[in-house]
Amino acid sequence: MRILLLVATVLLCQSLCQAEMRLQVLDESTAPFPNVLVVIKYLKGGGETGRYLSDSAGRIPTLNLKPGLHRFVLTCPYGICKTTIFEFLDTQVSGEVALEVPFHATDRHGISIGAPKAQLAVVLSDGRPYAKELVLIRNTDVSRERWYRTDEEGEVEVELPDDPMVAVIVHRERVFRYSLAKHCPAPSTSTYVDLECHVLARGPIVLRLP
Repeated sequence: MRILLLVATVLLCQSLCQAEMRLQVLDESTAPFPNVLVVIKYLKGGGETGRYLSDSAGRIPTLNLKPGLHRFVLTCPYGICKTTIFEFLDTQVSGEVALEVPFHATDRHGISIGAPKAQLAVVLSDGRPYAKELVLIRNTDVSRERWYRTDEEGEVEVELPDDPMVAVIVHRERVFRYSLAKHCPAPSTSTYVDLECHVLARGPIVLRLP
């Protein structure tokens, strides 16, 4: 009887228990970034779950994230920062989390000249292909996103209409993100850093899952 009660409690917690998250928004110099709009979306069919404006210390109210995959969209209402997107599971971000948002580059111009394609090869830590699994490809402001599925060899051809694009993969209850870009920037100082950068080149781009 006690075993059944324990199992029922665990199953109930898996569906209802929420992870407490204390978020601080930082700028490129790691200083607190006030007045950043944080929009939270639950990607398991729940839609938007909240939006907050960071205070003078770069903080928003403590969050309670229900189990599943969440997307945080950080943007500045007056356009002084670059819209930045993070995806993660509730189990990855309990406690204190700092997210870095870069300032908007006002002197950068460019045009889209088409939608180049790239071949991705997704492999596991033991070398086996990440076969028949989903991969999300999106741009940095999520105005363009598309789901793909790898083949039996863990490969898939994807379109890259913007530079950079981001590949998002959920594996073993963790979220892995890979930047697909013409040039890789300097490493971020954010405490939530999993955005491994891959420079576009001829031949397959190998994404390795831990």
